[in-house]
Amino acid sequence: MWDTTSEETILTFRNPKIPFIWQGYFGDDYFLLYPTNDELLLIIKQFVLDYMKWTPKEVLSEKYHEYTGRVFQIGKDKPIFHLVGKDGEGLLSSEIYGEEGNNIRILVKDIGLAFNEVLKTGKYHEHIIAIPENEEY
Repeated sequence: MWDTTSEETILTFRNPKIPFIWQGYFGDDYFLLYPTNDELLLIIKQFVLDYMKWTPKEVLSEKYHEYTGRVFQIGKDKPIFHLVGKDGEGLLSSEIYGEEGNNIRILVKDIGLAFNEVLKTGKYHEHIIAIPENEEY
């Protein structure tokens, strides 16, 4: 709700009677969860492994860089998934330099849709960062 006084406009969040069910968003070749805490990235990583029926050894690398954040490369013999977490986002995409192309993009979408189905139940909502109650512009 926007409230305009003589000198400023304030956006006030009105709590709904039924909480909004957060879900991830899709781009052309990625699935994005925002705003989240850092724990949700690990949950998504495990969800990908479970979805693919893989073990933790399929996490081929885990790195951290100040610009890209925490990065996992996941795949059976070579990386096919790229999972990144930084600044309240978790992003799953096909491996940046992967050659599989469309097949992995379809898998990313399938995994994202499956994860959204879990989110619809209210599971993991404690990892969603709340919208601030008041923002001033």
